[in-house]
Amino acid sequence: MRASRLERSVGHLSAADAEAEAAEFERGVRAIRAYAAGHGDTDLPHGYVDESGFPLAVWVAVQREAHLEQRLGDARRSALDRVPGWRWAPED
Repeated sequence: MRASRLERSVGHLSAADAEAEAAEFERGVRAIRAYAAGHGDTDLPHGYVDESGFPLAVWVAVQREAHLEQRLGDARRSALDRVPGWRWAPED
């Protein structure tokens, strides 16, 4: 998430920051898949942090916001679309 803020502030990422941001995205995908497998959906409680300490609720909100603002690349959108139970908007 730090890398996303950096990208917005300067318009691009260094190779190291891009790699870290990609690794964080993959960590988030693994975490949301695990959550969905255990809960049957991707509607996390506000502030949910997984057992490893990953702030999953924040990560999901950032991905949904990026999608709404058309800042989420096709590969990432596709990766999230493949998560069982994934929705682009949280359940009301």
